[in-house]
Amino acid sequence: MTDTTANQPDQWSHPLTTEDREETIAALLRRYAPATLSWNAARELVWSGKVYLDDERMDDPALRPKRGDILYVRMSTPRRVLTGELDPARLLFVDEHLVVIDKPTELLSYAYAEQAGEPSAEMLTRGALQHIRKGRAKDPLFLVHRLDKDSSGVMIFARNREIKDALKEQFVSHQAQREYRAIVAGHPTDGTIRSWIAEDRGDSYRGSVPEIEAVRRDAKEAITHVTCLERFAHATLIACRLETGRTHQIRIHLSEAGCPLLGDKVYAKACRIRGKLPSFPIPESKRLALHALRLRFMHPVTQQVIEIEAPFPPDLTALLQQLRKAETRA
Repeated sequence: MTDTTANQPDQWSHPLTTEDREETIAALLRRYAPATLSWNAARELVWSGKVYLDDERMDDPALRPKRGDILYVRMSTPRRVLTGELDPARLLFVDEHLVVIDKPTELLSYAYAEQAGEPSAEMLTRGALQHIRKGRAKDPLFLVHRLDKDSSGVMIFARNREIKDALKEQFVSHQAQREYRAIVAGHPTDGTIRSWIAEDRGDSYRGSVPEIEAVRRDAKEAITHVTCLERFAHATLIACRLETGRTHQIRIHLSEAGCPLLGDKVYAKACRIRGKLPSFPIPESKRLALHALRLRFMHPVTQQVIEIEAPFPPDLTALLQQLRKAETRA
């Protein structure tokens, strides 16, 4: 293994080996940083725009570098801030305490994503609130929960820290209920998937580990309830209800069951590594086939139960139509 070429915490670099191509950017940062980095610190380095492969700025800590020779960290890199606004039609609920949106796909949730040169749902929502005169673009929004960049659907922001803490407690105590729609390869069975999810299950992928190893691996319990709604020749439309909210929980649970989500290149590859990839051709999808359909929670101030649904997106509706047509032709 080669030494770090510039052993300074604020600016350093490291040449990559062939073996490094199978690791994520976040994992490589943790491996080669001159000082110890947590997973969160490694991801934030990427999101804040401080990480490069050769001269290309990275914005995805889960990326596995297929090209590029040298990994750089440059803390002096100027931050870029983008402007813009979310389509006001995607504001599903707005009052003085909280905001619920229908997040489009290809949009990061994180409040600091704009610092990496990419817009975030938080930033664009602030712009939309200013547009409809329900707030100012500089007013803070506090993220209560996240959605994957490639997924879409219901997401909630608090407008002050007290509301954020109250809503987060509902998620932790399972009072808030979340329902997703996903299109997966193959034909899963109805039931509950329960496992312990760790940052690295042993093959550089986030995933489930034996319960006996949960404490040592810092794994968290994850529970997903699955109901099959419509079956096709090589795919199934499913409903998923979450009891817990672990990162990539639905993607991990379904891929480990041998039924990766359509459009999920990361966990489809993990399936292949573990020999669980379906033998038949997986239908193609241009996006991750995952949508946060419905959210039910109690308003922290009014104590009213609020249930909000984000319409099933047109691109996934078109994908379902294609699957139905293929079924008819078969």
